[in-house]
Amino acid sequence: MPPASMNKISPPSADKVPPPSANKASPSPVSPASAKKLHTTTYIPLEGFHNLITYQYSGEDKSLIFKHVLTPMNKVLVEFFPTWLAPNTITVSGLLSVMISHMVMWYYTPSLEGHAPTWVYIFNGFMLWVYQTLDNLDGRQARRVGASSPLGLFFDHGCDALNCTIGSLTLMGATQMGSTWKSLTLLMTTIFAFYLNTWEEYYTGTLILPVVNGPTEGLLLGIGFHLWTAYAGPDWWLRSLFIPMPRQTTQAVSDWLMESFGFNLWFAEEVSSTGTIAVAHNGILAMVCAFLCVVTLINHTTNVYKAVTTSGPKGHGKYTETWLVRKFPFTHACTRLIPFFAFTTLAVAWILMSPTDILTRYPRLMFWTIGLLFAKLVTHLMIAHLCAVEYHPFRRTLVPIFFFPLHTTLTWLLQQGEVELNEDVVVVEFFLIAMAAYVHLVFGCIQEFKAVLGIHCFYISKQKQVK
Repeated sequence: MPPASMNKISPPSADKVPPPSANKASPSPVSPASAKKLHTTTYIPLEGFHNLITYQYSGEDKSLIFKHVLTPMNKVLVEFFPTWLAPNTITVSGLLSVMISHMVMWYYTPSLEGHAPTWVYIFNGFMLWVYQTLDNLDGRQARRVGASSPLGLFFDHGCDALNCTIGSLTLMGATQMGSTWKSLTLLMTTIFAFYLNTWEEYYTGTLILPVVNGPTEGLLLGIGFHLWTAYAGPDWWLRSLFIPMPRQTTQAVSDWLMESFGFNLWFAEEVSSTGTIAVAHNGILAMVCAFLCVVTLINHTTNVYKAVTTSGPKGHGKYTETWLVRKFPFTHACTRLIPFFAFTTLAVAWILMSPTDILTRYPRLMFWTIGLLFAKLVTHLMIAHLCAVEYHPFRRTLVPIFFFPLHTTLTWLLQQGEVELNEDVVVVEFFLIAMAAYVHLVFGCIQEFKAVLGIHCFYISKQKQVK
């Protein structure tokens, strides 16, 4: 995603989830005992059933563009939707729009570099606009037909999480980032900002989007990047800016990274004899994304610290009172991030230490695997938020997922870089496990949301098909 879209959590708006009095669906919700029989593995804890039914969204979008441009436009566009069209159908349609453009870019730039026809970049920008528009219209349609529910927020948030990977990969191909540190930086900054934003929402109970935020200005920037690529050509991103820097320092760091990891992490494309370094435009984009991500993470961490240290050990009632919560509430909150940080660290370590340069040979497969695991972890966090229960990030399904990168990294370290391991097979297995775990999670959660709330997913009853 583009720089300003690092904080990409689309606000479902107050109309996406109604107040408790309006949050009644037909047919009636099932009992906890009945819902428990739905699956052998229950993602929604029994103690969260009541909280899920009475959940009320809290948040605000302070963007001036959203308020004065997008909101009036969306008020007109939503009237073109028939009243029988379910809000979740609109949400999924938005995701499909960016998925189609992603597949087109995959066809023309399988290795995240190369040229595509001009119309492809225009198409990418248009589809991203469609995604942004439908992402805003689903909530309005829900209020219009009286079909608001936490399931709508679950769909909205889940599609946004997937779009972190989809949008990033599409932008990587358009900006010629290839299998380099630039692509890795772009993806990592996007998922880190998204995950910690959800972490903040869990502990503060609300989602406040600033005047400049990802869902509005960030996506508009992304649209602009694609349209600019169509105008200036993809090679524009490979052109360099020349910056005077101490030659010995930059060359020494670059040589050390290449010798140690065999991976060029340094942002300089080349170092001249005069002490000038050349930085490509797409490298500048990646560095700006990294800087904005750091600023965003500091802001999220500060807000969580204030929330857990001023609201008492039990916070919003989402976690039990233990010794760690009583004495060190912020430390307890940070421990909820351990699996996410461990998984991303191991993934990056595998990429850097891969004896067969796995990222260069399978860039999209590696990034999709990371993206699916991120989506799984953030979905569990979102469920805990919706159900107002304690978030348990240490899950059994993560064990085999952590094993692959850990095994590869330890083998590389113990054998001093000599690894007799078929990484081609490992990366495919890694991806299949991540895909299976995520699909099982999404399917199971949808069924359980429907059962607990007593609603349909893609269907609106006849009684509600009125304005």
